[in-house]
Amino acid sequence: MKENSLINNTDKYDPPITDKPYILPLAGFISGIAIWILDAAVDIYILGEEQTLIENIINPEVTEFWMRSLVLFVLLMMGIFARKAIIKHIELDKTLLNHKRDLENQVMERTKELQIKTEKMIILANQDPLTGLSNRRKFSELLEQEYNRFTRHNVPFCIIMIDIDFFKKINDQYGHDIGDQVLIRFSQTIKNSIRKTDEIARWGGEEFIILAIETNDINVKVLANNIRTSIKSTAHDKAGHITASIGITCSHQHDRLPDIIKRADNALYNAKNHGRDRIEYL
Repeated sequence: MKENSLINNTDKYDPPITDKPYILPLAGFISGIAIWILDAAVDIYILGEEQTLIENIINPEVTEFWMRSLVLFVLLMMGIFARKAIIKHIELDKTLLNHKRDLENQVMERTKELQIKTEKMIILANQDPLTGLSNRRKFSELLEQEYNRFTRHNVPFCIIMIDIDFFKKINDQYGHDIGDQVLIRFSQTIKNSIRKTDEIARWGGEEFIILAIETNDINVKVLANNIRTSIKSTAHDKAGHITASIGITCSHQHDRLPDIIKRADNALYNAKNHGRDRIEYL
Protein backbone atom coordinates (compact mmCIF):
# COMPACT_ATOMS: atom_id res chain seq x y z
CA MET A 1 0.00 0.00 0.00
CA LYS A 2 1.35 3.37 -0.94
CA GLU A 3 2.24 5.54 2.01
CA ASN A 4 0.90 9.08 2.23
CA SER A 5 3.26 11.52 3.94
CA LEU A 6 1.86 14.23 6.13
CA ILE A 7 4.51 16.56 4.72
CA ASN A 8 3.72 18.06 1.34
CA ASN A 9 5.26 20.64 -0.91
CA THR A 10 3.62 23.51 0.96
CA ASP A 11 5.85 22.70 3.95
CA LYS A 12 9.03 23.62 2.03
CA TYR A 13 10.45 26.93 3.21
CA ASP A 14 10.25 29.62 0.53
CA PRO A 15 12.34 32.56 1.80
CA PRO A 16 11.22 36.13 1.08
CA ILE A 17 13.17 38.42 -1.24
CA THR A 18 14.81 39.88 1.88
CA ASP A 19 16.58 36.54 2.31
CA LYS A 20 19.15 37.92 -0.18
CA PRO A 21 22.03 39.33 1.90
CA TYR A 22 22.35 42.61 0.02
CA ILE A 23 18.69 43.66 -0.43
CA LEU A 24 18.00 45.65 2.72
CA PRO A 25 21.42 47.38 2.99
CA LEU A 26 21.19 48.20 -0.72
CA ALA A 27 17.70 49.59 -0.19
CA GLY A 28 19.02 51.77 2.64
CA PHE A 29 21.92 52.97 0.50
CA ILE A 30 19.67 53.75 -2.49
CA SER A 31 17.25 55.63 -0.20
CA GLY A 32 20.17 57.67 1.14
CA ILE A 33 21.33 58.53 -2.39
CA ALA A 34 17.78 59.48 -3.34
CA ILE A 35 17.53 61.82 -0.38
CA TRP A 36 20.98 63.25 -1.25
CA ILE A 37 19.74 64.06 -4.79
CA LEU A 38 16.39 65.34 -3.50
CA ASP A 39 18.08 67.66 -1.02
CA ALA A 40 20.33 68.97 -3.81
CA ALA A 41 17.29 69.61 -5.99
CA VAL A 42 15.63 71.54 -3.15
CA ASP A 43 18.74 73.68 -2.71
CA ILE A 44 18.89 74.52 -6.42
CA TYR A 45 15.27 74.82 -7.48
CA ILE A 46 13.61 76.06 -4.30
CA LEU A 47 16.31 77.81 -2.29
CA GLY A 48 17.96 79.16 -5.45
CA GLU A 49 21.60 78.38 -4.76
CA GLU A 50 24.04 79.38 -7.51
CA GLN A 51 25.12 75.91 -8.52
CA THR A 52 23.97 73.43 -11.07
CA LEU A 53 22.23 70.33 -9.81
CA ILE A 54 25.18 68.12 -10.73
CA GLU A 55 27.60 70.45 -8.95
CA ASN A 56 25.44 70.47 -5.82
CA ILE A 57 25.23 66.69 -5.84
CA ILE A 58 28.95 66.17 -6.38
CA ASN A 59 30.35 69.10 -4.43
CA PRO A 60 27.85 70.38 -1.84
CA GLU A 61 28.67 72.72 0.99
CA VAL A 62 30.39 71.20 3.99
CA THR A 63 27.25 71.40 6.16
CA GLU A 64 25.10 69.87 3.43
CA PHE A 65 27.72 67.19 2.80
CA TRP A 66 27.80 66.05 6.43
CA MET A 67 24.01 66.22 6.82
CA ARG A 68 23.47 64.15 3.69
CA SER A 69 26.23 61.73 4.68
CA LEU A 70 24.62 61.29 8.10
CA VAL A 71 21.24 60.53 6.53
CA LEU A 72 22.87 58.11 4.09
CA PHE A 73 24.75 56.43 6.93
CA VAL A 74 21.63 56.15 9.10
CA LEU A 75 19.59 54.62 6.25
CA LEU A 76 22.40 52.23 5.40
CA MET A 77 22.69 51.11 9.04
CA MET A 78 18.90 50.71 9.26
CA GLY A 79 19.13 48.39 6.26
CA ILE A 80 21.94 46.42 7.91
CA PHE A 81 20.08 46.09 11.23
CA ALA A 82 16.85 45.21 9.43
CA ARG A 83 18.80 42.53 7.57
CA LYS A 84 19.97 41.03 10.87
CA ALA A 85 16.41 41.06 12.18
CA ILE A 86 15.19 39.33 9.03
CA ILE A 87 17.92 36.69 9.36
CA LYS A 88 16.75 35.89 12.89
CA HIS A 89 13.17 35.72 11.66
CA ILE A 90 14.16 33.38 8.81
CA GLU A 91 16.13 31.15 11.17
CA LEU A 92 13.17 31.03 13.52
CA ASP A 93 10.85 30.14 10.62
CA LYS A 94 13.18 27.33 9.53
CA THR A 95 13.47 26.05 13.10
CA LEU A 96 9.70 26.03 13.51
CA LEU A 97 9.29 24.28 10.16
CA ASN A 98 11.81 21.61 11.15
CA HIS A 99 9.97 21.10 14.45
CA LYS A 100 6.72 20.86 12.51
CA ARG A 101 8.19 18.24 10.19
CA ASP A 102 9.60 16.26 13.11
CA LEU A 103 6.27 16.39 14.89
CA GLU A 104 4.35 15.34 11.77
CA ASN A 105 6.78 12.47 11.20
CA GLN A 106 6.32 11.36 14.80
CA VAL A 107 2.54 11.58 14.45
CA MET A 108 2.70 9.61 11.20
CA GLU A 109 4.89 6.91 12.76
CA ARG A 110 2.65 6.66 15.83
CA THR A 111 -0.42 6.52 13.58
CA LYS A 112 1.12 3.67 11.60
CA GLU A 113 1.98 1.84 14.82
CA LEU A 114 -1.59 2.26 16.06
CA GLN A 115 -2.96 1.06 12.71
CA ILE A 116 -0.73 -2.02 12.80
CA LYS A 117 -1.71 -2.76 16.40
CA THR A 118 -5.39 -2.24 15.59
CA GLU A 119 -5.14 -4.57 12.60
CA LYS A 120 -3.41 -7.19 14.75
CA MET A 121 -6.10 -6.85 17.41
CA ILE A 122 -8.83 -7.26 14.79
CA ILE A 123 -7.09 -10.36 13.46
CA LEU A 124 -6.68 -11.80 16.95
CA ALA A 125 -10.34 -11.09 17.67
CA ASN A 126 -11.55 -12.78 14.48
CA GLN A 127 -9.00 -15.52 13.79
CA ASP A 128 -8.39 -18.93 15.25
CA PRO A 129 -4.76 -18.81 16.45
CA LEU A 130 -3.95 -22.43 15.54
CA THR A 131 -5.45 -22.91 12.09
CA GLY A 132 -5.60 -19.29 10.90
CA LEU A 133 -9.26 -19.73 9.98
CA SER A 134 -12.05 -17.45 11.14
CA ASN A 135 -13.12 -18.16 14.70
CA ARG A 136 -16.62 -18.75 15.98
CA ARG A 137 -17.19 -15.06 16.68
CA LYS A 138 -16.26 -13.94 13.17
CA PHE A 139 -18.22 -16.75 11.56
CA SER A 140 -21.32 -15.86 13.57
CA GLU A 141 -21.13 -12.29 12.25
CA LEU A 142 -20.84 -13.49 8.64
CA LEU A 143 -23.62 -16.00 9.16
CA GLU A 144 -25.93 -13.33 10.53
CA GLN A 145 -25.20 -11.11 7.51
CA GLU A 146 -26.01 -13.96 5.15
CA TYR A 147 -29.18 -14.79 7.09
CA ASN A 148 -30.32 -11.17 6.75
CA ARG A 149 -29.66 -11.36 3.02
CA PHE A 150 -31.73 -14.54 2.89
CA THR A 151 -34.69 -13.02 4.74
CA ARG A 152 -34.67 -9.82 2.66
CA HIS A 153 -33.83 -11.11 -0.81
CA ASN A 154 -34.49 -14.85 -0.50
CA VAL A 155 -30.88 -15.74 -1.35
CA PRO A 156 -30.42 -19.33 -0.08
CA PHE A 157 -27.43 -20.62 1.84
CA CYS A 158 -26.36 -23.87 3.47
CA ILE A 159 -24.31 -24.82 6.50
CA ILE A 160 -21.89 -27.73 6.64
CA MET A 161 -20.64 -28.95 10.00
CA ILE A 162 -17.58 -31.23 10.06
CA ASP A 163 -16.12 -33.17 12.96
CA ILE A 164 -12.94 -35.28 12.92
CA ASP A 165 -13.68 -38.89 13.73
CA PHE A 166 -11.96 -40.27 16.87
CA PHE A 167 -9.80 -37.20 17.32
CA LYS A 168 -9.39 -37.91 21.03
CA LYS A 169 -7.58 -41.13 20.15
CA ILE A 170 -5.09 -39.16 18.06
CA ASN A 171 -4.32 -36.86 20.99
CA ASP A 172 -4.10 -39.79 23.42
CA GLN A 173 -1.88 -41.89 21.17
CA TYR A 174 0.42 -39.26 19.62
CA GLY A 175 0.11 -36.25 21.90
CA HIS A 176 -1.40 -32.81 21.50
CA ASP A 177 1.40 -31.51 19.27
CA ILE A 178 0.55 -34.11 16.64
CA GLY A 179 -3.12 -33.40 17.26
CA ASP A 180 -2.49 -29.71 16.50
CA GLN A 181 -0.68 -30.64 13.28
CA VAL A 182 -3.66 -32.75 12.27
CA LEU A 183 -6.02 -29.83 12.90
CA ILE A 184 -3.88 -27.49 10.80
CA ARG A 185 -3.58 -29.96 7.89
CA PHE A 186 -7.24 -30.86 8.21
CA SER A 187 -8.33 -27.20 8.02
CA GLN A 188 -6.20 -26.62 4.92
CA THR A 189 -7.66 -29.71 3.24
CA ILE A 190 -11.18 -28.37 3.76
CA LYS A 191 -10.22 -24.87 2.67
CA ASN A 192 -8.76 -26.23 -0.57
CA SER A 193 -11.95 -28.18 -1.24
CA ILE A 194 -14.51 -25.37 -0.98
CA ARG A 195 -15.37 -22.45 -3.26
CA LYS A 196 -13.75 -19.06 -2.86
CA THR A 197 -17.13 -17.62 -1.96
CA ASP A 198 -17.62 -20.05 0.93
CA GLU A 199 -16.52 -19.22 4.46
CA ILE A 200 -14.88 -21.77 6.75
CA ALA A 201 -14.26 -21.41 10.47
CA ARG A 202 -13.11 -23.46 13.41
CA TRP A 203 -16.28 -23.88 15.42
CA GLY A 204 -14.56 -25.42 18.41
CA GLY A 205 -12.08 -28.19 19.20
CA GLU A 206 -12.01 -30.58 16.24
CA GLU A 207 -15.26 -29.22 14.84
CA PHE A 208 -15.37 -26.98 11.76
CA ILE A 209 -18.20 -25.16 10.02
CA ILE A 210 -18.72 -23.92 6.46
CA LEU A 211 -21.10 -21.27 5.16
CA ALA A 212 -21.94 -22.10 1.55
CA ILE A 213 -23.74 -19.16 -0.03
CA GLU A 214 -26.11 -19.07 -3.01
CA THR A 215 -26.46 -22.84 -3.23
CA ASN A 216 -29.10 -25.54 -2.74
CA ASP A 217 -29.33 -28.97 -1.13
CA ILE A 218 -28.23 -30.82 -4.28
CA ASN A 219 -25.11 -28.77 -4.88
CA VAL A 220 -24.14 -28.60 -1.22
CA LYS A 221 -24.27 -32.42 -0.96
CA VAL A 222 -21.85 -32.66 -3.87
CA LEU A 223 -19.59 -30.10 -2.18
CA ALA A 224 -19.72 -31.95 1.14
CA ASN A 225 -18.90 -35.27 -0.50
CA ASN A 226 -15.87 -33.72 -2.21
CA ILE A 227 -14.75 -32.46 1.18
CA ARG A 228 -15.25 -35.88 2.78
CA THR A 229 -13.29 -37.59 -0.01
CA SER A 230 -10.43 -35.08 0.24
CA ILE A 231 -10.23 -35.55 4.00
CA LYS A 232 -10.14 -39.33 3.70
CA SER A 233 -7.47 -39.32 0.98
CA THR A 234 -5.12 -36.93 2.83
CA ALA A 235 -2.32 -38.63 4.77
CA HIS A 236 -1.08 -37.08 8.01
CA ASP A 237 2.32 -37.59 9.60
CA LYS A 238 2.05 -40.34 12.23
CA ALA A 239 -1.75 -40.08 12.39
CA GLY A 240 -2.05 -41.44 8.84
CA HIS A 241 -5.43 -41.24 7.13
CA ILE A 242 -8.36 -39.88 9.07
CA THR A 243 -12.06 -39.49 8.38
CA ALA A 244 -14.74 -36.97 9.30
CA SER A 245 -18.46 -36.88 9.92
CA ILE A 246 -20.44 -34.20 8.11
CA GLY A 247 -23.84 -32.64 8.80
CA ILE A 248 -25.65 -30.42 6.30
CA THR A 249 -28.68 -28.20 6.32
CA CYS A 250 -29.96 -25.37 4.13
CA SER A 251 -32.04 -22.29 4.81
CA HIS A 252 -35.80 -22.76 4.65
CA GLN A 253 -38.56 -20.23 4.56
CA HIS A 254 -39.53 -18.92 8.03
CA ASP A 255 -36.32 -20.38 9.51
CA ARG A 256 -34.77 -18.63 12.48
CA LEU A 257 -31.01 -18.51 12.55
CA PRO A 258 -30.65 -20.60 15.75
CA ASP A 259 -32.92 -23.22 14.16
CA ILE A 260 -30.61 -23.52 11.14
CA ILE A 261 -27.52 -23.96 13.29
CA LYS A 262 -29.28 -26.48 15.52
CA ARG A 263 -30.44 -28.46 12.50
CA ALA A 264 -26.89 -28.61 11.10
CA ASP A 265 -25.63 -29.74 14.51
CA ASN A 266 -28.26 -32.48 14.66
CA ALA A 267 -27.32 -33.62 11.17
CA LEU A 268 -23.69 -33.88 12.30
CA TYR A 269 -24.64 -36.03 15.30
CA ASN A 270 -26.70 -38.26 13.04
CA ALA A 271 -23.63 -38.80 10.86
CA LYS A 272 -21.54 -39.71 13.90
CA ASN A 273 -24.21 -42.00 15.33
CA HIS A 274 -24.77 -43.77 11.99
CA GLY A 275 -21.18 -44.95 11.59
CA ARG A 276 -19.04 -41.83 10.93
CA ASP A 277 -17.17 -41.04 7.70
CA ARG A 278 -20.52 -40.11 6.21
CA ILE A 279 -22.80 -37.21 5.35
CA GLU A 280 -26.23 -36.56 6.82
CA TYR A 281 -28.66 -33.91 5.60
CA LEU A 282 -31.55 -32.37 7.54
